[in-house]
Parts: sequence; C-alpha cells; structure tokens
Amino acid sequence: MMTFNRLVKGLTLVALLCASPLVTVAQASNHEEITIAYFLEWPTPNQIAQLEKTYDKELGVKVNWKSFGSGNDMSAAMASGDVQISYSQGLIPFIVAVSKGLPITMVGIAVGYAGADNCIVHNDAKLDRSSAAAV
Repeated sequence: MMTFNRLVKGLTLVALLCASPLVTVAQASNHEEITIAYFLEWPTPNQIAQLEKTYDKELGVKVNWKSFGSGNDMSAAMASGDVQISYSQGLIPFIVAVSKGLPITMVGIAVGYAGADNCIVHNDAKLDRSSAAAV
C-alpha cells in the first residue's frame, strides 16, 4: 500500500520531470542557484519536496523558495529575473503575462477550475462554438 508521503514524492518527481525544459535553461545558463515562486497559503505536493530539498538534489543547484500573494506578482518577478520557475502561478496570470510579451513557457497545470478559467474573446473576433476549432 502506498503511503501518502510516497504518493506526494512520486507526484512531485513527475512535476519536476515535467519542468525539465526550465531545468535545462537554468543549468545551461550556469546558475549556481535558482528561485522558485509559490503560494504559501496554497498547500501543494511540492512543499514536501521543498522541505526535503528534493529539488536541490535533482536539479544539482541550490533552490530558493519565495512565496507570493498572486500569480501576477510571480510574473513580475520572472520578468525581472528574480524568479526562474513559478509553481501554481495560475492560468489567467500566465495568459496575461504572455499576452504582454513575457517570454515564459507553461510546462503543466497544477489545478484547474472549470468555473473560473474561462476564455473571453471580443465580439469582433466572430468566434463561437462552431468556429472555435479553427483557431
């Protein structure tokens, strides 16, 4: 029987492997350490790996964790270079950042909220259910 901690460690490793393109960028840039943004008030499996320094061991660099109050704050920290990875940044803040030209890449979605993560399109786009597949 799988224990909760073992399940969390497994899920964290999967998330870490999904983030490997960002890891490659950090290592290729010869970072001696990286900073990962996260929500302190939003418990996620990565926080166990954070306490056990799993990311440090797997990435081969010192990992600093910085808590943020919003995904937009995470985007600003990424834009300034203070943060290299944002964990659970949020879909909407990610879309806002990319639409403003921030060169970031999404490697996974931690949590989805079907009732809140909606796509809003201006009427001039002439998009509806019948034409959405063409986009």
